[in-house]
Amino acid sequence: MTPGPASRLSWWLGGAIIAVALAGPPVLAAWRYRTRRDPARAESAPRSRARLAAARRWVADVTLVCAAVGGLVILRQQGLPPPGSVDLFTAAAPVLVAIPAALLVMRGYPLVLRQLTRVTGRRRGVVMIVGLARGSAAAQAGVLPAFALVLAFAVVAFAGMARSAVAAANVAASWQIAEADATITAPEAGPRITQEAQRAITGVPGVQRTAAVAVTLGTTGQGLNLPVVIVDPRSYAAMIAATPLPPFDAAALARPAAPRARVPVLVSPAGRDILRGRSSLYVAGRTMRVQVAGSPDSFLGVKSGGEFAVLPRWALGAHAPPATAMAVVGHRLDTAALIATAHRSVPGSQVALRSQVLAGIAGAPLPHGGFVTFAQGAGAAAGLSLLVLALALVLSARSREMTLARLATMGLGSAQSRRVTIVETLPAILAAIVGGVASALALVPLVGPSVNLAAFTGTPVVVPLHASLMAIAITAAGLIVLAWVTLAVQSRLARGRGTTQALRVGE
Repeated sequence: MTPGPASRLSWWLGGAIIAVALAGPPVLAAWRYRTRRDPARAESAPRSRARLAAARRWVADVTLVCAAVGGLVILRQQGLPPPGSVDLFTAAAPVLVAIPAALLVMRGYPLVLRQLTRVTGRRRGVVMIVGLARGSAAAQAGVLPAFALVLAFAVVAFAGMARSAVAAANVAASWQIAEADATITAPEAGPRITQEAQRAITGVPGVQRTAAVAVTLGTTGQGLNLPVVIVDPRSYAAMIAATPLPPFDAAALARPAAPRARVPVLVSPAGRDILRGRSSLYVAGRTMRVQVAGSPDSFLGVKSGGEFAVLPRWALGAHAPPATAMAVVGHRLDTAALIATAHRSVPGSQVALRSQVLAGIAGAPLPHGGFVTFAQGAGAAAGLSLLVLALALVLSARSREMTLARLATMGLGSAQSRRVTIVETLPAILAAIVGGVASALALVPLVGPSVNLAAFTGTPVVVPLHASLMAIAITAAGLIVLAWVTLAVQSRLARGRGTTQALRVGE
């Protein structure tokens, strides 16, 4: 009855399934009837029902875990969905990862609480005993709140992880475009960036590294013109080392040991047809034999992807022209002072800031919409976790008030009452935090290779996923603050009613 070629194994499997389906219900009914009619086992019926309930819980847990693992395996096997389509497994990835963690937390932390209750029962004092006992009872009865909290934490972790990944990709794209925190470009017709201007710019607050280049026009041995960037390799390599960009190999443009050796130059891939491996180059009134030592795609002062060559400044010595562009790197750069200094030192100059490039990338419609959507998803999940915790505390308020009222008649102070409520509610929050952190750490290796967020950056930059524990920490802090506020309000209302009224209402 199934498509495909016939197989002898399929007949055996089909026959076994039919036999179990037909014989199973009568056998189970007869066994159940025999158990009920046996007087010797009448006393063990509650114990048997408890074992059966435990077995059902184990079966349900194993089924959920297997389904979640199967969904993750399918997600890894099928890879990225086609553009414009919605993939169910990718959308449900946080839930698939959170199910095993939530089940582990739900089944594990009540056992831990029971062991802690036994240990604290041997010590003097009522705070830890009562608090852990009530927390253990709430853990047995409130499995669904713990499950909802772990799932909410997983969604918060996934949304925060995606949001931070997009933000990191935007920063990486801004570095690739700007190549520095700020770039000062001298006007084409006018003063250049002199040594005095460079010293003034270097003295701006926040400036850490600088590199100046001179862009001029060179002529090859074949009579073809080519833009040439003249740079000090060491200062440029030091400036690049202070950025997230790939390091610049200053040794490729180092002075050769032989006195009459060819001068090493870097030629862009687009300029290889103009300046070949061994040729001559006329720059700034000097003709020199050059040898291509590398092929950069971009460089300071020239258009990315264009035709250019990079020449070390030592090859020209005193004949090197003054700088036409200057790159500045600094973590806490005073941009206003930098712009004012650049305009004062180099009249007519233009200052390009990486922060403006980053704002343009992040403010584009698609990246901005994705950024806001991730934030809304994290906020909704965090709000759900807060609502679940508030409902759990409100529903258990009456039982908590009666317990504290009884203990108050036996001499329990108000400070001890507050500590009892803290010990009662803190384990559930800590268990949810542990499950959320485990889900966040598991999301990266399990789901990261199958999720591509490059579309949200507007640039072809690879967006790796990293665990964002900051979102989980903020949500956990919010849960703790909400629990403290809710318990404080409930304690204040209970003290206003008084112990006698609380006990009478309980009766």
